[in-house]
Amino acid sequence: MLHYPPNHPADILEAALQRCRTGFRALVEARAYAADVGDDSHRFALDLTELCAAGLHPRDLRWLLAKGYIVRLSASEAADANRSRPRAARPIDFDAADRFVATEEGIAFWMRGPEASSDADVRSVVAVIGPAGPIRSNSERRPHWDAQRRELRVGETVVKRFRQPSPLQELLLTAFEEEGWPQRIADPLPRRAEQNPKRRLHDAIRSLNLNQRAPLVRFGGDGTGEGVIWELTEAAEQPTVARPRLRKAA
Repeated sequence: MLHYPPNHPADILEAALQRCRTGFRALVEARAYAADVGDDSHRFALDLTELCAAGLHPRDLRWLLAKGYIVRLSASEAADANRSRPRAARPIDFDAADRFVATEEGIAFWMRGPEASSDADVRSVVAVIGPAGPIRSNSERRPHWDAQRRELRVGETVVKRFRQPSPLQELLLTAFEEEGWPQRIADPLPRRAEQNPKRRLHDAIRSLNLNQRAPLVRFGGDGTGEGVIWELTEAAEQPTVARPRLRKAA
């Protein structure tokens, strides 16, 4: 085991990670509540005040966002995405309207902490949301992108079929498929000097949600302008009812 001098950056980082895992429990509990009642995890998102009360600092949230361990639901995201003028990189700021949700990767990060293996309450939470963190209804029915057929499907249902080339949308779907459909992926679109990358990603996400044959998957931004998230819609959670076939008149 390595021993560092006092105030070494490695020790400071380890202390910060421990604080993050302790405060992260509130986000895990919110996911568990959503799973327990079969609701959308975004409806149980926590605001900045709640997370600060749990022990997380804004600097912790910036790190968690950058790692993909949480996603931010911001009322200002749409307004930012609609600004076509390129902007210089700036710090991630928060406001009272922001809400935060733990991702699957975030819950896996939390589970690696020492308290997760020794806390009986933690084990009961994991029993609800599953050991890897996803809500069960979503993990059992992941989308599938068939690049050969150029079809996005959930189960046997075709969500969207591309009749014409749509390179940006197809790049997003290919990235999700190659990574096994995690809750979030980083922006995979190639950069172009003449285009604002955040606006370009926003437009591609918007196009993915349009013209779906069966609206079973909803795509969105992760709140930073640099990532994409997805979720099954309420329609995807409804059981499929077979329609009776009409007999032809004799």
